[in-house]
Amino acid sequence: KKNTAFIKKCKTFSDGQKASLTKEMGGLNLTKYIGEVSSALVETKLKMSDITAMIEFCSALHQKYAEFSTFLLENWTKILSMKKDEKVANPSKMRVDLRLYSELVSVGVFTLKVGL
Repeated sequence: KKNTAFIKKCKTFSDGQKASLTKEMGGLNLTKYIGEVSSALVETKLKMSDITAMIEFCSALHQKYAEFSTFLLENWTKILSMKKDEKVANPSKMRVDLRLYSELVSVGVFTLKVGL
């Protein structure tokens, strides 16, 4: 139950929740749920002001769970893959997502070879 509640909180991630989520993460064993956590984080509607907190949170998850980055990258490729002639449904979300993605590559959550 605690893990499910944590995943729901991840879906509504914001800068103000980072400290409480990081603290809560420390007391949970999310090994079986790390795929769901990464999926929830990718679905989150972030603002540019939330990116730094999200980077720190993803980095903490990556440090605790080695497979987190694999699941996160898998979910990102589903979201970011587009066809050449396809129009972007929500350009502002795409802009924030691309910025977050590039920051995750730069801090090492995604390795440069795999991330790009």
